[in-house]
Amino acid sequence: MKPAEIPTHPIAKIFTSILIILLLGGLAAIFFSVKICEEQVTSRGAVVNVCRHVSSTDPPVMGIVLAAVALLAGVFFSEVSVFGITFKKQIERIQEETREAKEQAEESGRSTEEIREALHVTESDLYESVQRLRSGNAETEPAASDVLDLMAQEYNEIRLAMPSGDERTKAMTDIVRRMKAETRERADFDPVPFLESTDRGLRLVGFAAMCVHSHTDLIPRLVEIAILEDKPFGQLWALNALEKQLTYSPFALDTTSAERLQNFLTTLPYRSDRAIRIRHILQLFAKHLDIRPAE
Repeated sequence: MKPAEIPTHPIAKIFTSILIILLLGGLAAIFFSVKICEEQVTSRGAVVNVCRHVSSTDPPVMGIVLAAVALLAGVFFSEVSVFGITFKKQIERIQEETREAKEQAEESGRSTEEIREALHVTESDLYESVQRLRSGNAETEPAASDVLDLMAQEYNEIRLAMPSGDERTKAMTDIVRRMKAETRERADFDPVPFLESTDRGLRLVGFAAMCVHSHTDLIPRLVEIAILEDKPFGQLWALNALEKQLTYSPFALDTTSAERLQNFLTTLPYRSDRAIRIRHILQLFAKHLDIRPAE
């Protein structure tokens, strides 16, 4: 842990101090008034009751001590760092980002759907940050064995470290550009293991590869993956890859996949980049069927 500025709420500090005193007082009372008795077998085989006072290693005592330490840290430290990552600082940043996103969206006249989506993405980032901090993934992430693995890790780290907005989007887009350049040099690159990965960064590698190589046989699966992708940025690049594949083979999009895209389109904010991309894809599909897709 590393100290930071002292909290500016004296009433909260007084209340916390009182709570710590009560906890420690209760702990002292437990030490002197509570006895723990258990049956033990003597060397002669007789069973006897042996009683003792509570010790510092008993679970209830350790729980009270840990609670007191946590409260004490809250009085004298404004944030607590674990493995070099600051919990409170990151959580407060994302919470502030949520408030700002709502205010900016309302001021710019964005639709309710766009506001809701922006808040959902920010809150999702908050949840993931907390989960990652709790599990210590930042410290246990395996070493990358390939430059594409490094790019995937870099993307994942940027998603968690930077607040959502133009700067983060620009940084992530730059990573996609580098992924496309790298996969373009690999003529026999197989995107399937990347598309099927549970790691967002590795899936992004697959999308980048399909933006530069023809794999039209994967179009139906790519539609499924794009719809299931859980982040707007990843979804957009999956749709970019799909659109690119249709330039290689305009007839490769089947009716079932087109219907799935049409249904998914109804769930997106009308002016979002993903909605615009899907409408264009459906227009390409309709062109060869000589029909006009619903908007």
